Amino acid sequence: MTRLKGKSKAKARKKKHQQKKLSAIAYKKRMLSMILEYDNEVLEKRCVELAVGSDVSKTISTMKKVLGCTGNGVGLAASQIGILERIIVVRPDAEEYEITPMINPEIISHSGEKKYGPEMCLSYPGVTGFVERYTSITVKYFDENWKECEVSYKEGDLELLIVQHEIDHLDGLCEIHIWWKDPEGMSKKLQAIFDKKYSKKEDASSCEIVESEDLKKEKEEAVVTAE
Repeated sequence: MTRLKGKSKAKARKKKHQQKKLSAIAYKKRMLSMILEYDNEVLEKRCVELAVGSDVSKTISTMKKVLGCTGNGVGLAASQIGILERIIVVRPDAEEYEITPMINPEIISHSGEKKYGPEMCLSYPGVTGFVERYTSITVKYFDENWKECEVSYKEGDLELLIVQHEIDHLDGLCEIHIWWKDPEGMSKKLQAIFDKKYSKKEDASSCEIVESEDLKKEKEEAVVTAE
């Protein structure tokens, strides 16, 4: 074996860097391919509660890796990767890797008030729906060390909507699925709700739903793509 020098050394270093980059891309692609999408029947199945002390380390590790590879994902339920166990992982800041696992999460109390707001889902890429959620909740769950935890989320907390969305998944539910299936029908239904709530003189624009700049940009890009 001879020692590489000059251009040969630089070329070898570049090749190694490219191989490492391709390996990272392949890894990310493999992780993302685990997310079940659209009409996959597993998404409609109810997850089973886990016995306290069960070994869930492998499942949680995989879920963290998958969520971490999504880039903009903020939550994931075990059923979304084909595991019918009551586990969710939450990452309120998509730019950070700090992910909180919740085992057997249960909403033990909630506000009487609900509000509509835009939501998206990793299992329905590119689809935005408007979903009615509680404005505050208290959740009981176990962490990955099987320590029992109880936490409350109020309006303004990002986890408030994420946790409600992911717990729905554990029960085989996802309202974004309905928006994907029948966006026109859901829009009419939403408008009818606003007409009833705010009076016929007002429309959906009078409610508290505010589209983010990112959502507006995505809709504009979708129109351009369609054209």
